[in-house]
Amino acid sequence: MLLTKLAKKICQSKEYINGISLYKKKEWEKALLFFEKSIIKKTKHAESYFKAGICNLKLHRYEEAFKYISKALELEPSNIQWKEQLEQCARHLDKLNNHMVSKSSTEEDLLREKLNTDFNNPKLHDRLAEVLHKKGRWWQEVDTLKNAIKLDPSIPERYFKLGTALEKMGRFNEASIYYKKGLEFNKKHDAIWYYALGYSLESDETNNVENVRSSKIAYATAISLDKKLNSNKFGIGAFHQYKGRWAKAIDAYEKHTSINPLCAELYYRLGLSYDRCYQWDKAAENYRKALSLDENHPYWHYRLGFVLERSQKYLDAAVAYQFAAQSNIKHISIWYYRSGYAYAKANKYRQSCEMYIKAYDSSQEIYASQIKVIDNNDTHLNSYRKKLKYESRINTLESAISNSCINYGLWYELGKTYESSCNWNDAVIAYHEGIMRNNTYTKDYYYRIGYSLFRDGNYQQACNFFRKIEIFGTPYGAPDDILTKNLTFRRNATYTEFYETLSIEKNTILYESFHGASISCNPYALFLDIIDDQRFDNFRHIWVINNEKKIPEQLKNKKNVYFVSRQSDLYMQCLASCEFLINNVSFPEYFIRKKGQRYLNTWHGTPIKFLGKDIKDEFLAHKNVARNFLHTTHLLSPNTHTTNILLDRYDISNIFSGEIKELGYPRIDRTINLSSERKEYIRRKINANVYDKVVLYAPTWRGIHGKATLDIEKLKNDLEKLADQDCHIVFRGHHMIEKLVSEQNISGITIVPSEIDMNELLGAIDILITDYSSIAFDFFVMNRPVIYYAYDIEQYNNERGLYFPLNELPGTVCFNDVELLNTLSGYLRNEIYFDASKGIDKFCKNDDGSVCGKVIEWFFFEEKSILLNKNKNKNILFYIGPFIPNGILSSWLNLISVIDRDKYNISLVVDPKSIHGFQERFEQFKRVSPDIQVIGTCGNMLYNIEEKWLNDKLNNQFTLASKEMYDILDHAYQREFLRLFGYSHIDHLIHFEGYNQSWVIRFANAPKDTVRNKIIFQHNDKLSEWRERFPYLRVVFDFYKSYNKIVSVSEKTMELNRDNLSEFFNIEHDKFIYCDNVQNPDEVIKKSDDIDTSGFIFENDKIYFITLGRLSVEKDQQKLINAFCRLQKLYPNIELLILGDGPLKIDLQRQIITLGLEKSVHLLGRISNPFPLLKRADCFVLSSNHEGQPMVLFEAMILDKPIISTDITGSRSALEGRSGVLVENSVDGLFNGMRDFILGRLEFKHFDIESYQKNALSMFYEKCLH
Repeated sequence: MLLTKLAKKICQSKEYINGISLYKKKEWEKALLFFEKSIIKKTKHAESYFKAGICNLKLHRYEEAFKYISKALELEPSNIQWKEQLEQCARHLDKLNNHMVSKSSTEEDLLREKLNTDFNNPKLHDRLAEVLHKKGRWWQEVDTLKNAIKLDPSIPERYFKLGTALEKMGRFNEASIYYKKGLEFNKKHDAIWYYALGYSLESDETNNVENVRSSKIAYATAISLDKKLNSNKFGIGAFHQYKGRWAKAIDAYEKHTSINPLCAELYYRLGLSYDRCYQWDKAAENYRKALSLDENHPYWHYRLGFVLERSQKYLDAAVAYQFAAQSNIKHISIWYYRSGYAYAKANKYRQSCEMYIKAYDSSQEIYASQIKVIDNNDTHLNSYRKKLKYESRINTLESAISNSCINYGLWYELGKTYESSCNWNDAVIAYHEGIMRNNTYTKDYYYRIGYSLFRDGNYQQACNFFRKIEIFGTPYGAPDDILTKNLTFRRNATYTEFYETLSIEKNTILYESFHGASISCNPYALFLDIIDDQRFDNFRHIWVINNEKKIPEQLKNKKNVYFVSRQSDLYMQCLASCEFLINNVSFPEYFIRKKGQRYLNTWHGTPIKFLGKDIKDEFLAHKNVARNFLHTTHLLSPNTHTTNILLDRYDISNIFSGEIKELGYPRIDRTINLSSERKEYIRRKINANVYDKVVLYAPTWRGIHGKATLDIEKLKNDLEKLADQDCHIVFRGHHMIEKLVSEQNISGITIVPSEIDMNELLGAIDILITDYSSIAFDFFVMNRPVIYYAYDIEQYNNERGLYFPLNELPGTVCFNDVELLNTLSGYLRNEIYFDASKGIDKFCKNDDGSVCGKVIEWFFFEEKSILLNKNKNKNILFYIGPFIPNGILSSWLNLISVIDRDKYNISLVVDPKSIHGFQERFEQFKRVSPDIQVIGTCGNMLYNIEEKWLNDKLNNQFTLASKEMYDILDHAYQREFLRLFGYSHIDHLIHFEGYNQSWVIRFANAPKDTVRNKIIFQHNDKLSEWRERFPYLRVVFDFYKSYNKIVSVSEKTMELNRDNLSEFFNIEHDKFIYCDNVQNPDEVIKKSDDIDTSGFIFENDKIYFITLGRLSVEKDQQKLINAFCRLQKLYPNIELLILGDGPLKIDLQRQIITLGLEKSVHLLGRISNPFPLLKRADCFVLSSNHEGQPMVLFEAMILDKPIISTDITGSRSALEGRSGVLVENSVDGLFNGMRDFILGRLEFKHFDIESYQKNALSMFYEKCLH
């Protein structure tokens, strides 16, 4: 045992040491592979997890990095350096304008904890402000910076940051006040500060005369101090340009042209400003004015060409590009490329080819296109030379290719040789074969094809290949530096480019099995039938395989079979263009099936262990598989059990729009139809003679999702004991496990060669020993013994879960090695009877040896039947946000608890990263009813360069300058909706949360042909929220026009929102409707009966006021505390309970201490069940400044609790005609209301919850769903 452990340790150390060696060389990808191998071998080696995390961090795979470093910290929680790296990783994950707490809240929490004990430290406030700024929570940044300034008013940068935050909030007048104060302290007199002051004064909506005058003075001062932007020549527009405020720059530059009408660069800048606002004609007009004054600026000509191209004036654009390229001293390939691109768009194909050739001829050599002859009249000499130089070389290369046609370099050399001999057509073919075998996108191949076609006179076709020289050849007006800074973005943008630009290649099939780990399983079985079917003689077959060594020998030299590596450039091209797609797991997260593509997912086994949402080791680990299923046109299942798992446990049965059929498994054909010759060959390969009883031991992998582990020591002991039996033992397992077993050198054990297909192997063995693997089902068709060696069944069932007891399956279950050996001996001696008939009938009744043919007919040749909405219920898809415990979530949970499931199917989409890792959110998520299907998002949104630039601009400025900008961004979000949901059928799409900007735009761009009704909710006074907290709501309001209904939660809130927003944002009045919030009185009453009051003890002689809500500015608990302070001086026997958590917690704590209320005002935090406290308290008080229809008021009414609330629109709509008292929204109003309650002056009505509930649900059905 000690020797085994030592050998294991040495093996692990070797993998880790190899990883470290590569890590030091900064070869992150290679190092990562070794660290992952080390993890597989040693699951508790913290350093391996940490180093794997850092490699992922360096590769910009932040989610994977976070996962690995988190695991390292679980193993070594005291490592401070690792904690810092985790925070850095978390900051990368935190998305600006996502408007939700993310994993990087770790640092925020730490800072707030420190401020509890060190509030007077201004540097802590500064750091907290930075964190809040990065998260786009500017309203909190404002309060934090104000605290810092109170503590130390002498730092001018704080005023500037505060002004910037207020500017982001749209509070320009207040911003100008702080800019002025900052300038009083700032002795440097930076020009940019004066510009900021002028901008805020100019942008203030009051437009008062004094602000306009002050703005001009500030701008003038900025210009006088400027030493960088040349604003003394170009005016304040130079500052606007510097800040990316292009619309402002247009106004300023236009005005300045009257001052300096002959300045060429001024017109160029004006043209550039129009250019950046996508006003192409105006841009062209001003570029031409600039060039008329000074034509000696090649880049100005290039910009003119660009705006002409964008306005589809292709011939003019081509000429401008050509002039720019030819007049520039330095050869710039891309300028000639753009000219060629534009000439082709103008159908000037020969000119286009000439420009493309000029683009690259400085770096590309023409391969002896003209044969140098000794004597033009001597044909014999010419013939001799040609044969010697070309024909012999061609024969040599073709002979080499016949032995290794997967070598793309040989094809390239053959193309060069054909090209040199002026055999243009064959050159094109050879080069194209090289492209189809080269995983890396290589420009030269496309150039050479284009050039050969050009020389052959096929100009139009040549242009098509010349255009492909650049992956990102589309004319984007955005900087492309992100392609080198973010490799994940580059990969996704590359796929996006292929998706948008490549046509579907007819008669091409892409096969993928186990993410490219092998050529096997159902896709391989289908391939073998397809390749021999004459109907597919003209098809190209493309296999995804990551390791060329795993390509079967018999396939390597088939010229119509190609091999690509997963995630390579070639893989993404094939994924975006192949007509037929066949997979047994899933394509990557960026994959989108195009219309016209057919996608067959065969899956890879009848499940014993949990799948889909039943998987226990990771939250929504199945999300990408489910997403893939939504893209399938054909989903294959072997039996009813598997069908139910694939549809129901992956939560897609509601909206799945493909076809699913139970036809059996193609791979089992190979088991049933194994020929005697093939069987003999396999037995020879596994060292079994004709008389041996062959026993296969094939354990499944253990470990977390996607990471295999196994107890090697136990496996070795078991194999040694099995080897002593009167049979021939062969082993197959995870490839890493096989490697470790081979290193043990166990006598009598044969590891099955990797080239032997598992299902063929099953046809050649006599007994199968497995545990929880689906291969048992495949083996049933042989009606030969199966032994389930489940020595760890309790642990495995706890970690992974099983759908049914193993003893319900044909065969024998063994729980230890003694039982295993006895059972094996019994089967070998025919002492134990085995009958698989019940298993076959339940799981394999379709497996008759002809499944491949049935599947091929179904997938390739049958017309797709229309199976949408098969159960005839209407489908509702909700977005509810990150499950932060609040009134919106309570409202939604109440609603879904009463929606009629006989009429409606309910699905829910969530961002797993916004829930996972946050205990309180996850606890709320667990309240979701099991019958609601949950779709987890995965992967990043796909953008091209321009779309990303526009999206960032929208996130930063909350508006775009032109309709074309919005159209481009709309297209990106339409594609994103398709990526997430495929071609799902959704009747009602409901953004119930109503805030998250990205989801507002996604839902707004849902396709009208599959989504009938788009609804967005308004839970509050949206104008107030826009002004006071969420400036990004401007974006939300702009997209309201794309929704069918805008639903407020009360009539008065609807009227307020409609009157405030409809005219300004051009929204039809009829779209505004209202539905009262549905309640859940039974749950409220039941929870209130809990005797647990979270440790708080009520005293009989005291009066208790209580309030519930987030500790934030709109709830305004500070006002309530001030009112309570005054009241307590009159009535000392009163106390106030404040339940909730939020950003104002520290401020409220300090307010309580300052007022000396520590013993009578209790900040109890967020309590999962607040209703026992609410029930025991005497009076509920709500101090909010704005609300939609506060859920907590209804919960208090359900418990017949006296209520005092500030008189705001939302509260008025909830309480009028029901129960509760409305008071003035002030300290005085709350004071008077609470005093009147103590004195018994207030009257409260009984709330008729049954009547309210019935009406609220009816409103939802009739107003929203009709």
